[in-house]
Amino acid sequence: MWRPPANHRPLSNSTPPRPSPPPWTVPAQKDNLCTNVAVFDPRGRILLVQRARYDYWMPQKWEIPGGSAERSDESILHGAARELWEETQLVATGVRRVIAENQGPDGGYAFRDEIRGVRFCRFAFEVEGESCEGVILDPDEYQAYLWVGEDEVRDEKVGEREIPITDGSMRSLILEAIRLKGAGEGWGSVDG
Repeated sequence: MWRPPANHRPLSNSTPPRPSPPPWTVPAQKDNLCTNVAVFDPRGRILLVQRARYDYWMPQKWEIPGGSAERSDESILHGAARELWEETQLVATGVRRVIAENQGPDGGYAFRDEIRGVRFCRFAFEVEGESCEGVILDPDEYQAYLWVGEDEVRDEKVGEREIPITDGSMRSLILEAIRLKGAGEGWGSVDG
């Protein structure tokens, strides 16, 4: 199980320790793999984060936490846990399931960042966490967060507040995560 250092300080520049990967993992490749993480609170609502207003890619739009895998990530699962920690200060304690994006049972969704000229393949996971309390956002990446239900994602609205999702594929990914959570499908707790 991945954990931040015992003496961690939120949003510090220190790199969290990385556990040894299981022998079946494949090292992540820089600039071509990315991950997103679905986290649910005890009421079954999913965590959405709002991109910073000055972000170059889809500023002020909403998504689930995630980002690029790094060469130092020992696996895509470690990259997912690291991204969740860096962006929200939430600790992933296990992986519940892969969230496939209508591209087969193994997941994976390819897209291109035209600004940087990089092609990515995205893998998404539902994770279990130590706690859903104490979300602290990295202000360089995000400016707000919400716990939302399925209807709010479909409507892209919470009460009178609009919550535009980054794009159709992210919206589909979030709705699939909610569907799978409701269906109770998954692996059970698997250390990443």
